[in-house]
Formats: sequence, structure tokens, C-alpha cells
Amino acid sequence: MKVADLVENRAENLDKFNLEQLTIAINPNPAANQFNVVISNDETDNFLTEIYDVIGRRILTNEYDNSINSNFIINTSTWEEGIYFVVISTVSEKVVERVMISRN
Repeated sequence: MKVADLVENRAENLDKFNLEQLTIAINPNPAANQFNVVISNDETDNFLTEIYDVIGRRILTNEYDNSINSNFIINTSTWEEGIYFVVISTVSEKVVERVMISRN
């Protein structure tokens, strides 16, 4: 077997196990009174959205059923300024993004 054949076989196997199916985008960041969360998922999955403050207190939890792509707005008008972590989880993946709340 040639080296080129080995490389091609490995590339095919890696494609079968691609774990980067779930992506999220947050905007604006930093945010003042609200921010948008855009979720893209290659497969139809249930997913859980959790938001934590910098000391680990859960601020928000939402569950979504059978979704591939979602876009929702998070109201932060009553939150203190600071850094928060948006955690999106499916059965097979978890993505964490940071968002800053600043009203200056």
C-alpha cells in the first residue's frame, strides 16, 4: 500500500467522525440589554441552552426540541455587568462561548 493510499483512507475515516457539527455565534458582544444566539447544527437534535455567570451561578436554562438551526434573543437588561458563559449542549456535543455585558 502506498503512502498516498494511507493518507486518503485516514481522511475518509476522519470525515466519518467529524465532531464539529454544532456551532454558535453571539452578537453583539459585548452586549448591553440583549444579545442574539445563533445555533447551527448539522443534525436535528434536541439541545439545552444554559447561561452561567463568572462565579458559576446558572442564570438561564432553555430546552429546544428537534432543531437544526435556531436564532433567539436573550434579554440581559436586569443582569449585572460582567462576563457570562453560554453553554449549548446536545447528546454528543457541548459548546461554550463567552459574552460580556457592558452598559458603558
